[in-house]
Amino acid sequence: MKTNKKGTELSLNMIIVLAILIVVLIVAILFITGGFEDFAKKLTGMREMVWSAKPNITLSGK
Repeated sequence: MKTNKKGTELSLNMIIVLAILIVVLIVAILFITGGFEDFAKKLTGMREMVWSAKPNITLSGK
């Protein structure tokens, strides 16, 4: 019995294309409305917060 996987591939490709289009649309809207600067500031703040966090690494036996 042969299985037809064309429908599955089409829907997976469509989901990937739609996800990419949504990201591009959001970036375009942020750029046009000027909200990209606020978004960039928030990303910079998050990056500083992540890099300033110190991991709690303990070695067993020491």
